[in-house]
Amino acid sequence: MTPSRQVAREIPVFAVVPPNVLLLDVAGPMEVLRKANLEQGAVRFVVTYVGPTPSVASSIGLSVAGIVPLPERLPDGAFVVISGSVSVPMAATSAAAVDAAGLDREIVAWLQSVVRPSITVASICSGALLAARAGLLDGKACTTHHASIAELRDLAPLACVEENRLFVIDGERLTSAGVTSGVDLMLHVVAAMTGPAVAVAVARYLVVYLRRFTAPRTESPLSRRAPGRWRAPRVWRGPVRAICRVCSTSTLACR
Repeated sequence: MTPSRQVAREIPVFAVVPPNVLLLDVAGPMEVLRKANLEQGAVRFVVTYVGPTPSVASSIGLSVAGIVPLPERLPDGAFVVISGSVSVPMAATSAAAVDAAGLDREIVAWLQSVVRPSITVASICSGALLAARAGLLDGKACTTHHASIAELRDLAPLACVEENRLFVIDGERLTSAGVTSGVDLMLHVVAAMTGPAVAVAVARYLVVYLRRFTAPRTESPLSRRAPGRWRAPRVWRGPVRAICRVCSTSTLACR
């Protein structure tokens, strides 16, 4: 008898591309998922780039195209990843700034309409500000780029906003700090979904550290075990191993 071939579990990933998107916020995390798909066959991350316009200008002046309209409904178990943006991209114009504000409002309204229990939302860098405006961080521990911490606290007064974190995970809300920390966050997701060995292989390919050689509060959780565990959402789960997240006394104080 021919052994049955394992069918990969598909995780629908919707990468939200705002105007003036910080290009590394998209490229870094999605490259982690692309490589994870190549390293194993049990889980497949199926990425769709969505936004209010079919193309946007990026932080470095390159145009990003191939963006499909924001869907009216998300499937159960969807993983929404909100990239950050910059206020002054290369070759910026005042007209572009005005358009960006309106498009951001469309993204916020869309998030409010489609996110429900079973939908996991991750933000990269200042993408947390859009999540906050949609009310998705209320009652949650979260973080963002250090330059946006004060604004995040203003937008989400009911959230516990943490500083000096690469990323913070609170239930179905995953938030990361500035720019490259999106890679740390996605390595964590890959480790939880496919096992630490796959995350190590992806990190090796990307030539990134599994430990940040800075203050202990900014260590990548892939480098050590700490109190508290994050499990992949139930609709994602198969035979997956959970991986620990950083949990501090300041996080617990916010509960």
